[in-house]
Amino acid sequence: MEEKQMLYINVMICDSDSNRIIDLENKLEEIGELEHIKINIETRHELELQTIENWLPETYDILFINLDRETHQELTRAGKIREKDEKIHMILTSENQENIQETFDLMPAVYLITPLEKESLRHWIQTIQKRVKDRRLYITFNYKRKTYHIPYREILYLESQQHKIRVVTAKESYTFYGQLSRIQKQMQQGRETFLRIHQSYLVNSRYVYWMDRNTVRTQDGRRFSVSSSYREQAREKYLGYVKQI
Repeated sequence: MEEKQMLYINVMICDSDSNRIIDLENKLEEIGELEHIKINIETRHELELQTIENWLPETYDILFINLDRETHQELTRAGKIREKDEKIHMILTSENQENIQETFDLMPAVYLITPLEKESLRHWIQTIQKRVKDRRLYITFNYKRKTYHIPYREILYLESQQHKIRVVTAKESYTFYGQLSRIQKQMQQGRETFLRIHQSYLVNSRYVYWMDRNTVRTQDGRRFSVSSSYREQAREKYLGYVKQI
């Protein structure tokens, strides 16, 4: 098992002009090659209501929105995205600066004049990549003759079973050879807060529903006993996590 960083950014482009979309895609791909970042791109001709309704926070890192057509509608719908997703980086594009004051409610956001300059785009991609880099931490291991990359944020908990580690996510569980203490040390490099509550368990605070002196309950209903030797440290770490959210 090893810890790595996935250098990628998820982008959605909303623009009614297909030529502008193609131009932006090409520039982003060139920037990705220069910065050694994989940029995953999805495109829309408008921010559809269904897209907003199904929007999940942190699915995308950057949302490009062109404001040259249906300006009021696009700003209103972008506002609904901002209400759902505080962390997404919005880059608003337009042929002029007439709409810039109307975008203040969407902050933090970047306002760029079209046609977009590659160096300006590159600057913002570099800035945003630094901000989201920490979310890309994941563990790598072999399971049933396949190599897996599981982001820290997707791990519900890890369980030590003698010389093996069981990694449990919402969708599946995996088993590989390793040491829980070593994994715990590596995971301290990221922002995900994992609680060592027992010699055999490491639980992701993101999925903890409640915690008392003796028990941790996760959002899916699982209950874990808290060992006395780990109780105080786990409690302090969890309280620190709660204060940050």
